[in-house]
Amino acid sequence: MFYKPLNEVDLNDLQLLVSNKVQEGTQLDYKLTEPEKNDDGKKEFLKDVSAFANTNGGYLIYGVEEQEINKKKTGFAERVVGIEGLNTNDLKLWMENLIRTNIEPRLVGIEFKEIIVSLTHTVLIVRIPRSWNSPHVVSFGKHWRFYARNSAGNYQMDVTQLRDLFNLGNTIPEKIEEKRNGRLSEIKRKYQTGKQIPLATLVIQIYPFDSLRMGTSIDLSKAKVLNKFLSLGDKSNYDPKFNFDGLYFGENNSYMQIFRNGVIEELNTRIFGKDESGEYFLNSKYLDWDLIKSVGWRLALLKFLGIDSPIMLNISVLGIHNYKIKVRYAQMNQYFDKILSNKSDRSDLIINPIFIESVSNLDLEGSIIEKNTEILNCWKTAENLLKPAFDSIWNAFGFEKCLYYDDEGIRIGYIKEYDRLLHI
Repeated sequence: MFYKPLNEVDLNDLQLLVSNKVQEGTQLDYKLTEPEKNDDGKKEFLKDVSAFANTNGGYLIYGVEEQEINKKKTGFAERVVGIEGLNTNDLKLWMENLIRTNIEPRLVGIEFKEIIVSLTHTVLIVRIPRSWNSPHVVSFGKHWRFYARNSAGNYQMDVTQLRDLFNLGNTIPEKIEEKRNGRLSEIKRKYQTGKQIPLATLVIQIYPFDSLRMGTSIDLSKAKVLNKFLSLGDKSNYDPKFNFDGLYFGENNSYMQIFRNGVIEELNTRIFGKDESGEYFLNSKYLDWDLIKSVGWRLALLKFLGIDSPIMLNISVLGIHNYKIKVRYAQMNQYFDKILSNKSDRSDLIINPIFIESVSNLDLEGSIIEKNTEILNCWKTAENLLKPAFDSIWNAFGFEKCLYYDDEGIRIGYIKEYDRLLHI
């Protein structure tokens, strides 16, 4: 509704609701006062939140007065007045606890924004995303109801609507898997099928659940100027171009395509090589770093673009029949690379999807300093998310887990003890 992330919404945006005569509807509800703390007030708040989540998401705005004609509210914003003496921290904690204990299944991705109207008055905006884990039921005492929302407000869902929502929730992963397999088949036809020397590829595919909604379209003009999110590996000197599908850049058989519905597909061929004896290998050092950086940047990009639905992150390694693995290890405070004799036990590694409930809840902004080096927080987040994928890839080469993580699951980026390689 605001056409910007909630953390960027300010008082001017609220005033525009008044000047543009924006009326309440399926995604907007004005409240002059904060919810009552009695049972009726609690049920009304829970009904509002669950109805938004079960429909298309929306905003509860506390501190906006509605227009009245003949003592009847019209649903149009009349004034942004705020709530006098509002303790937003206490109210947010109360709301979060009420949602957590009285709406099933659990809702994720709810955001709050405090906007100061004057020295004494404050507006609180509650943003409820459309849920892809619906339907959600309000379970408060003996009150057990499913709600949805239309232009007239909240209403109780009937059996047919409930059945449709349950079926939708059960089919989303299957639909994404079908789309993933279709794209992988196209990539294999282009890079492996009929080639004298098949080109091995790392494929990163990020599917927001919102991409399955008919008509979903992302404003990619904002993404084009964010070069820090649009790098392939260590290279950032790309000039993204618009194409029919969305936004594209790449070189030498590697590319990234951002589709208009929010799906991101990235192909990386630089992590593979050939040694002097003619043996092909997967360079795990480049795999490790490129994959972490790319996934971190892409998730940060989706967060910037306002994607807040759940996400399926898919990693695949194609065309590595009889490939060996090249590893980095430490010895006497120096780093060395070694190609091991282990070969991949199959040509294509189709790794289990990584499910992300909400990008908005991930730590993707800012950076930290580690060993005199700036590390972006989006990379640190990706390190943790990707460990199961790395383990699966190393499993294919005969290892119990990825050796670039220590026994506590902390990434160190190399094999710490050379003795661990002596038996290989």
